[in-house]
Amino acid sequence: LLDGLAPTPSTPAPAPAPEASSATSAPTPAATPVSAAAPATTPATGGDAGKNPAPKPLSTKVYAVDLGSDGRMARAILGVGTKHGIIVGNRFHIRRNNLLVATVSVMLVKDALSYCQMVPGTLADPRDDVKEGDQAVLAAAASESTPDVKK
Repeated sequence: LLDGLAPTPSTPAPAPAPEASSATSAPTPAATPVSAAAPATTPATGGDAGKNPAPKPLSTKVYAVDLGSDGRMARAILGVGTKHGIIVGNRFHIRRNNLLVATVSVMLVKDALSYCQMVPGTLADPRDDVKEGDQAVLAAAASESTPDVKK
């Protein structure tokens, strides 16, 4: 901040150097583990493995929907990204009132946003569409990425 100025003898040097180094090397506690998409750099904690329940699937909301020329959803923007372990190709189940609306696939991912397209054939009701505020839940496994949809 003050380039070229050395501290005067009466001014002590800042002491928080140990905190700064530990804060930059420790993983952020807000990061939610994502099943297969999580990087393998975070080791499991040995003593807490049997005490904590299995983590809930990563969930977010649909922040925005871009409409195509036909007035239907062309792209949905979700509030998770690479800092949450999301990669291109991940699939999310879109739900409203706890009912499946559709499944989307991540096409482009940023730090905290994912841009998705609908997976063809997964829209539960042809009269419905993905809307802002819908819940998006990460599909946990390949077998769950395309659930049975009643038509």
